[in-house]
Amino acid sequence: MKKNLKFEDAYNRLAEINGILESDDVSLEESIKYFEEGIELTKFCQQKIDEAKQIVEQVNIEGE
Repeated sequence: MKKNLKFEDAYNRLAEINGILESDDVSLEESIKYFEEGIELTKFCQQKIDEAKQIVEQVNIEGE
């Protein structure tokens, strides 16, 4: 996975993969590859969300 990947790009790619997997035009082997990519992107997005939550929580604590 790219080191400079942006959350928005990863999220958009996940949406694209979802559409591909919902179509009937993909083989089982391709589906597995897309699924694996989707899992990695999901982990990346969750990490970015967790980091953002920590920043927001820290800002809230400092603002009190």
